[in-house]
Amino acid sequence: MSAWRATRTVGVLAAALLAGCGFHLQGRTPLPAVVRQPFVEAPDRQSDFVQYLRHALLSNGAQLTPERDQASAVVSILRDNVSRRVLSVSATNQPNQYEVTYTVGFSVSAAGKELLPP
Repeated sequence: MSAWRATRTVGVLAAALLAGCGFHLQGRTPLPAVVRQPFVEAPDRQSDFVQYLRHALLSNGAQLTPERDQASAVVSILRDNVSRRVLSVSATNQPNQYEVTYTVGFSVSAAGKELLPP
C-alpha cells in the first residue's frame, strides 16, 4: 500500500512541477482577438510556408477571410525563398554536401497599426 501511495505522490508532484514551470503540450494556442479573422497576403500563395501558416492559423481557431477589407489583421509575407550553397565536392567534382537556407520575412498589421514590423 505504501508503494502505491509513494508512486501516486511522485506523479502528483511531477504534474505540479510541469504545470508550475509553464510547460504545455504542443497543439492549440489561443489567438488574440485581433488576429482571429486574418487575411494572409503573399506573392506565392501556394508556397510551403504559406500553406503551413494557413493550416496553423486554422487549427488555432482563426477564420481566414478571403478579402483584405473584411480582415481584423493582415499578415503580409514579404519574403519567402530558399537558397542552396555547395559546401563540399567529391574527387570527381560532384557536390557532396549543401547548405540550405530558408528565409521568411513578414509583418502583421491591424486597424492601420503595425503590430509586428518586418
